[in-house]
Amino acid sequence: MTEQKGTQIATIPTDGRYASLWKIFFSVIVIILFAEAAIMLLLHHCLSSLPPAEQAFVDVLLLTVILVPTLYFLVTKPLLGEMLESLRAEQKLSAAYQQLSERKTFVESVLTNMQSGIIVTDHDCTIKLTNPYVLDFFKSNIENIVGQSVQDIAPGLCDAVRAGLDGGEVPLRADMPGTIVGFRRFDLKSPDGSVKGNIISFVDLTEIIAIRRNLRIKERLATMGEIVARVAHEIRNPLFGMTAAGQILSNELEFSPSQRELMDSLLKEAGRLNHMVDDLLFCSREPKLNRKLFFLQQVIGETLRLNAPFAADRGVVITSCLPDKEVVVEGDHEKIEQVLLNILKNAIEATPLGGKVSLTMVAGQQDAQITVSDSGAGIPEDIMEKIFDVFFTTKKRGSGLGLSISRIIIESHGGTLTVHNNPERGATFTIVLPQQGRGA
Repeated sequence: MTEQKGTQIATIPTDGRYASLWKIFFSVIVIILFAEAAIMLLLHHCLSSLPPAEQAFVDVLLLTVILVPTLYFLVTKPLLGEMLESLRAEQKLSAAYQQLSERKTFVESVLTNMQSGIIVTDHDCTIKLTNPYVLDFFKSNIENIVGQSVQDIAPGLCDAVRAGLDGGEVPLRADMPGTIVGFRRFDLKSPDGSVKGNIISFVDLTEIIAIRRNLRIKERLATMGEIVARVAHEIRNPLFGMTAAGQILSNELEFSPSQRELMDSLLKEAGRLNHMVDDLLFCSREPKLNRKLFFLQQVIGETLRLNAPFAADRGVVITSCLPDKEVVVEGDHEKIEQVLLNILKNAIEATPLGGKVSLTMVAGQQDAQITVSDSGAGIPEDIMEKIFDVFFTTKKRGSGLGLSISRIIIESHGGTLTVHNNPERGATFTIVLPQQGRGA
């Protein structure tokens, strides 16, 4: 567009000037011919008695007197006026061109540095223009984006626009699970006001939505923690009295075998209830950690060894992939092992006969990431946010405390514990722990 405008600026005044010059040339010739003819007639009829030299002098004098003012008013003055007008027009065009170039540079700079994607399309959602954010977001180049349909690169976004939505939050596409974008749509208008297409602005909200979800979970856990702490304290006192009375009776009275069995069962269940109260109190306060440096691979290896018989009984194959370089973590290795045992046990229980559970660790520069994936049915989306809630469980005999405690332990180490469903089947739990003294 810039080159075409420059050509117009250069050619329009030039064509007009050439036409004026030819017009002036013919006008001068005609004036000279008529003036000379009139003078010759005057000399022939009125001044024929003068000598030839004087006639020539009079001819030049009269021609000069006639032509000078005539040429000034009919030729020179209009030509100067036209030249000045042309110069002013060129100056205006040059200023307009300069302003247009500056505006184009400004718009390009804004679009280039925007931290959101801009897609300009026609009515059929064919992409006509994008900014660098779009190319970086889709890991592509302009040749593979411009000319394509939005349906090809972002079906969720295209469906929302075609449905008439002017804004909202939509999943991007199936092969990018969990990727959510927020978008706004505006009409692309031509100079006459007609709508030519769409201007779509979007930004990746995946991390923001994850933060929202985590905040909701933490708020819910905090509220539940307060309630749980009060309930646990209220249960502990009568439970202690019941356990003490049972132990006294067990020691001082003679029971028959059947009565002894009942008393032992009573004390066992009381002990299990007391252990649950301890877990509840653990969920309601900051855990005490016995921090020290340890090798994460050793803890993972012990976890795999302890779960191997349980996996064999259920016909589940466990695979692992650990880095060769030792990863050093600062924290409570017993509690980390407790978390890994719980998550790996849950994965084995969720995997059907003949299925596979994989444990992978990847060490970065600042943290270590452990993923445990199963090939089970996955976690229903409607309960995904509740999976770490206290007392929430999908097991018939589960207490609903295992994952809650696991998350508290990992977060107390300055890490994170998250879960998502796999694209094909099953679920993946991801633990991220800071390495060697980088924790909380």
